[in-house]
Amino acid sequence: MFVVADLDHERRAGLAQRLLVGSPAADTLEDVAASVRMTVAQVDHALGDAAGNPLLFTMAVTLFAADVPFTSRATMSAAFVERLAERTGAAGIVVAACALGVAYAALLDNGRRYADPYEWAALVDQAGASLQIAGAAEQSVQLLAVPTPTQRRAFELLHISLPLRLR
Repeated sequence: MFVVADLDHERRAGLAQRLLVGSPAADTLEDVAASVRMTVAQVDHALGDAAGNPLLFTMAVTLFAADVPFTSRATMSAAFVERLAERTGAAGIVVAACALGVAYAALLDNGRRYADPYEWAALVDQAGASLQIAGAAEQSVQLLAVPTPTQRRAFELLHISLPLRLR
């Protein structure tokens, strides 16, 4: 069995330094040291107790280095997923993930974490409709109502693959 140990402050600073070297904000060693201190403090504040988690810390430092704002684990995760989607050419993936979350929550409400593909498709369709009815942000409604071909493909891939991962 493997156990992931929390990163102490010294290890977080070392990891941040390795991640920040070569970033636009760090031209000199003094800039790197100042940037490391500031970044570690910001990540510690935003993540709280979770700052010791190596994966979450790395994600957070990567976002700070790219000047992507976040204030909590939830906003960090949303920003990180959005950046991953953008790198693959998909945009608005956070909205699609929101619809998938609503569909998954419907399964959880029934004490389940799985669905056959037909039920999953119906749940995702209902989630999209409920987001529109609930007065989701205008951009969210537009994305769900008339997605671009890239957004539609990303949504379809998530739509198809998520129930398989939940079994």
